[in-house]
Amino acid sequence: MSKKYDDPVEGRRESVENILGSWALEGAISGERGMAVIRAYVKGELEVDETIAKIQEVYRWEKKLTVADLPAVIYSAGLVFNELSASRVATEMFLRSGNCTWTRSRSDLALLEDLRDVALLTLERVQANTAIDASFVCSQHAHHSQRCAASWQAPHR
Repeated sequence: MSKKYDDPVEGRRESVENILGSWALEGAISGERGMAVIRAYVKGELEVDETIAKIQEVYRWEKKLTVADLPAVIYSAGLVFNELSASRVATEMFLRSGNCTWTRSRSDLALLEDLRDVALLTLERVQANTAIDASFVCSQHAHHSQRCAASWQAPHR
């Protein structure tokens, strides 16, 4: 609980400690650039609105999607949205080596291929600082929805 402080720096310091604790629980600890903004706020060099805007800008540049993030994102997306039955380990093996031995079905394999392709296109856009906007998301969704529909219409053998 926040106390009244005669020194505004102490009040801001306590607020920032609470915020950093919350961020730590969420796994959102800021890098050095973010901490420099926070220190400027504590010293009184920035107002709250300026601090929020600067932290958002730092976060946008520091938190880029990397290849290491892809297996968890792909597995979660497949599991939640498309009922992927392959395990997390099988998903990671497929993404690392193309080994589909542990996938449980052809539909899992097709889904993993599609999710991998979308993730790589997304990663390329992030690395090139190109926006991931509604038109990109919609075009990827339309492309993969048509592909999925076509595979269901094809004769199953």
